[in-house]
Amino acid sequence: MTVKLSPSRKGILVDGEELRGFPYLEEMAESDQLRVAAWARKLAPGSLTAAQRSLLENRRPSARRMEGLRQDQILRSPLVRTLWDGLLEAQQALVLNPDRELDKRYPLTTGELSRLTGMSKRQVQYWSERRLLPHWLDERGYRRFEAAGVIVAFALSDSKQHDRQHYADVAADSQPLAAMRRAVSVVGLSALSSSEKLDPDELQRTERTLRLLADALHEVREQPESSVQTLGLVA
Repeated sequence: MTVKLSPSRKGILVDGEELRGFPYLEEMAESDQLRVAAWARKLAPGSLTAAQRSLLENRRPSARRMEGLRQDQILRSPLVRTLWDGLLEAQQALVLNPDRELDKRYPLTTGELSRLTGMSKRQVQYWSERRLLPHWLDERGYRRFEAAGVIVAFALSDSKQHDRQHYADVAADSQPLAAMRRAVSVVGLSALSSSEKLDPDELQRTERTLRLLADALHEVREQPESSVQTLGLVA
């Protein structure tokens, strides 16, 4: 059974059939009953049934919900936001509404992320194994991807193969921070020593990204336990 909020926001869609209002249906999965109850509380509070009130009062954050909160933290990371700014409008639209292409919302499987971004399944697996794609593991050990993973996947798909391999090599280095410093220093020296005129907009964006990276490194150094959860890619 598929349950969605109707476009009018005055009811729900159950397997494509519109129902007015936000009824409590025994045949729904508990997760869907909770979603409908939450919609009722927000959009039509007077229609809440006793069963829906009980669901909302007694629910506890599930492991899936806690993981969702962690993924939201990653999504709010300034480093992810800089990647978002570099995406095409069409890519941003797919991040916001993956159901346009897949007919479902988050989380996505490896195959669904492949379909959405145009990367092969093997590429998704490869970049995930090298900790370049934010993801989490479900109770069966399968990878699941949220919006942050799609943003990074689009950014990787827009990069050249040898660039992606270099990112993977840096991430897999026994001392990744030292490898990152070397990469930034070598590439920065080359770019800034160029005789060609540098794009002012690119200079500004690069300066902003490096400042954000410096802030993130400072946060990890000052608050290692809380910051790792926000910046980490894998649960």
